[in-house]
Amino acid sequence: MTNPILGYQVLILIVFFHVGIFGLRCWNCKSETCREDPDSTDEAQKQDCGQGQICQKVYFEMICENEKEETVYVSTVRSCAHHCEPRDDFRNCSRMRHTTHGCVRRDCCEDADLCNKALAMSPGLMCLIGLLVCLLAFTLLS
Repeated sequence: MTNPILGYQVLILIVFFHVGIFGLRCWNCKSETCREDPDSTDEAQKQDCGQGQICQKVYFEMICENEKEETVYVSTVRSCAHHCEPRDDFRNCSRMRHTTHGCVRRDCCEDADLCNKALAMSPGLMCLIGLLVCLLAFTLLS
């Protein structure tokens, strides 16, 4: 006759062993298509992170001006990171900063595998959505 407690102990050891070896999985993408949904681009790969690493998604935007035109450079990178501090320059991104250093939004997560999937919304789009919500609320309350 087998001992059911021994079976549970073995199962628990296997789970802890699995968690100890396999860490978090993150999307890894460093190309022009990384702003898109990682499931819809061949450039994004699922990556096993090392011990102590977490997922990050970094969105960068910089405006370059010359005499003829203004060009906006946009970049999104998804990866594993040893150290990730959330950052959002877009809250206070002046025109001067936008054209000299650029503005960065960094999101960090470690709550689930592939948690750095969320699509980035541009600050202008967020303002437009906020304005529409306020307008709708004002209309309904009037």
